[in-house]
Amino acid sequence: MQHAPLPEPARAFARARTPMDPASVARAARSGDVAAQGELVRMFDARLRRVVGGFGLSPSDVDDVLQSTWLGALTSLHTLKDPDAVGAWLSITARRHALRRLQRRVREVLRDEVPEAESAEPALDAVIASDNERAVLRAAIATLPPHQRRLVIALLEHPDAS
Repeated sequence: MQHAPLPEPARAFARARTPMDPASVARAARSGDVAAQGELVRMFDARLRRVVGGFGLSPSDVDDVLQSTWLGALTSLHTLKDPDAVGAWLSITARRHALRRLQRRVREVLRDEVPEAESAEPALDAVIASDNERAVLRAAIATLPPHQRRLVIALLEHPDAS
């Protein structure tokens, strides 16, 4: 079986087999040269490991993120517009994968019911005599998140507790 000739950047990389600049390796890897793709990994893996390690992930998560990064990067090399920026492009890709991994740890607790807002009416009446002051304070309390609203109401009902 006869193989098709390699594109010029890949032939240049195959001929040289000496240390090349990242842009030349990226061009060759982009054209499908498997050896150049391996060279990219060799050139940048330690750097990407440091980038991802800075996110405080476990060693196994770092390995998973790097695997995802390399898989995505090597299949998307054709989108790299400037081979001179291959290092920055790979670093950004690694950061995005690390952030996605961190976001998986965050979980929202969804509830079917919406908590009812407590009324500050009785507490306000006991503390503030003026209708105008009560209206202003009621409007301010209504803007608070529910947990803060409950705290303010509790403080109004029991001013000695603070």
